[in-house]
Amino acid sequence: MLFCPRALHLSFPGRRLLACWNRPVPPFRIIGNVYYVGAEGVSSFLIATPAGSILLDGGLPGTPPQIEKNIATLGFRLADVKYLLNSHAHFHHAGGLAQLERDSGAKMVASPADGATISAGRGRDLPAVRVDRFIEDGGKVELGGAVITAVLTLGHTQGWIAADYRRSFETLAKLPCDVFLAPHPGLFHMDDKRAKLTAHGPNPFIDPGEMHAYVESSRRDFENELAR
Repeated sequence: MLFCPRALHLSFPGRRLLACWNRPVPPFRIIGNVYYVGAEGVSSFLIATPAGSILLDGGLPGTPPQIEKNIATLGFRLADVKYLLNSHAHFHHAGGLAQLERDSGAKMVASPADGATISAGRGRDLPAVRVDRFIEDGGKVELGGAVITAVLTLGHTQGWIAADYRRSFETLAKLPCDVFLAPHPGLFHMDDKRAKLTAHGPNPFIDPGEMHAYVESSRRDFENELAR
């Protein structure tokens, strides 16, 4: 039996952990027009609109068949995905984007720094992706009444750059957030919340304080590690 820790967020995960992360899970509606279509340990989100859909993150190179199946299971069409977005250019979040781009015909939108990484590619782990639009901080992706605003928070992708991390913590602490989602389901306790999700009760994903508590905890951990 393979033990799969749920809450770990590693920049360079081992093969055993990657196998856990790529296990399939049933897709579901989180809130409104936002759906979870990712795997067990790497998130992917579908935002559905009357004019088509937006897909955030592509998982590992082997994750796209799951994502595509999940989109169909929910009653949506892959061909209706108009935009692909990427939270950051680590291979376990961007490795599947090239296949999703080919299969859907969607336009790829990424920040300049991460866009340069996924455009160049890194072999089989991160196949090169054609980036159709480079989006700056504050830039928007709009589709069918949905508006996605890019907020660049540097540090995690580039490594331990203290000034970038501190600026990112300050930026995130000021943002309003009613529903906290993240590139790994364990970070926002998806399984526990999903188990509590019912048609008539309050939505457990709504928690205006959760993201700020996570940011503050992360900031403390960062400062402690930096001091050590």
